[in-house]
Amino acid sequence: MQVIMEAILVDDRGEKAPVRLAVVDRELTTSTLDFTLAEAKAFLASAQ
Repeated sequence: MQVIMEAILVDDRGEKAPVRLAVVDRELTTSTLDFTLAEAKAFLASAQ
């Protein structure tokens, strides 16, 4: 499973451009749906 954080930039004319901020790869199980502290910090740093 991949968790992808994207931002969509919209200019004055309304044109949209997606920007990928971060990607976390992990095995999909019910116990891995939440984020570790390190993953959360990496997502926050990417967004800033």
